[in-house]
Amino acid sequence: MLGSVLGGLGVAVAALAVLYRFVRPAPAIWRGDASAVPAVCTTMVAAHARTYLSFLLCLGTATTGVALGGVGFALAAVTGQPVGEGWPVGLAATGFLLLLSNVVLVPLNWFVDATGRPKLLVPPPYRDQPGSIAAGRRRHRRRRSGRAETDHLVEIFEVRPEPDDGQQAAFYLAICADDECGWTAFADRKLRGPSEEEQVRAKARQHSTNVAADVQRRP
Repeated sequence: MLGSVLGGLGVAVAALAVLYRFVRPAPAIWRGDASAVPAVCTTMVAAHARTYLSFLLCLGTATTGVALGGVGFALAAVTGQPVGEGWPVGLAATGFLLLLSNVVLVPLNWFVDATGRPKLLVPPPYRDQPGSIAAGRRRHRRRRSGRAETDHLVEIFEVRPEPDDGQQAAFYLAICADDECGWTAFADRKLRGPSEEEQVRAKARQHSTNVAADVQRRP
């Protein structure tokens, strides 16, 4: 019995800890701090500054549902009630319904990402930004007219690895500063002629009309 109780409570605590990790930066993101968005390894939901509230709705219902299921499992072990009776099953059923709500909330997250609507779910600093559909059409029009596909700020970095990283030589890297873009470019060391910095700058100019003039150095 003790193992079941601890297991159920452990699942609940872990789920709530995950939720807390992502709720904590929400006020800063709402105020416009895109750098506060935690790294999220998911392809199911869009998790960046503009869609962070709808992302939290998906995550919050899922983690709360798991937490209620864990508590229900622990209570069932403590009270010895048969499966399907009493408060434990009520908690578990509520948790399941919260998990099931993602059938609606995940498409809502996709809709917010694609259209930027409803505005109520978009932090105020990002409400004027186009959704992914409009942004994609804008990039296509710019490419057809022979211009760089965006006007995002692209920063150029010279990265010098630590001696124990197994890579001694420095390399150049271009990174788009737009939090939703994720565009990056590396130099091709096998290419003769242009320097590595010139290579990444040429790639950056294809992506954006706004390429930083200075090179930032990373240890």
